[in-house]
Amino acid sequence: MSRPSKVWAVAGLLTFALACDAPPTMHVDKSTLATGGDVVVTFEQPLTGRATNQYWVALQPASASTSDTTGRIVLERTDRTVHLRATAPGDFEVRLHGNWPKVEQHLLARIPVKVEGWPVKTGIEPKVSVEECLDRWLAAQKLDAFGSPQGTAYAGGSPTFDETSGAALSRYDHVAAKYPGLRQTCDPSLGAAH
Repeated sequence: MSRPSKVWAVAGLLTFALACDAPPTMHVDKSTLATGGDVVVTFEQPLTGRATNQYWVALQPASASTSDTTGRIVLERTDRTVHLRATAPGDFEVRLHGNWPKVEQHLLARIPVKVEGWPVKTGIEPKVSVEECLDRWLAAQKLDAFGSPQGTAYAGGSPTFDETSGAALSRYDHVAAKYPGLRQTCDPSLGAAH
């Protein structure tokens, strides 16, 4: 390869590398905490990404499969800090996933966390959010985030937006329209799963 072509090859590789989204760098405030406390996750830089490359984070048992989406919190681009409640003792991981909703899980980083103490039962535990209930139901059915078979591709990145009318449905309403039985499990009028 001649010298000018090597220079162009190196320049092309650098351009490609700079165009790729680097995963966000995160850290936790404590690696050991008591049950009932929050794991505070901080991102060192503002989150970036396209509509088809969003990030989500969860506090999950270290033994859980990396495909587990339980407790998923989808991050907004303005998020720099996220609080994850630790309600049970054991070995956990803060897991950061990317490339959502194109794929359900794409593990980018994990940080081990040890939770000590007894399970927390206050009698006023927060109910599971509708979004978390929906994610659990979809995972149990082995469906993607929009109620379709895993790997389904969507024009525009999301089936919840109708480009012809400009109308948008919530993800919950979109999935519930396809699976009416979902409303018996995750009822937004109650604010939680029941």
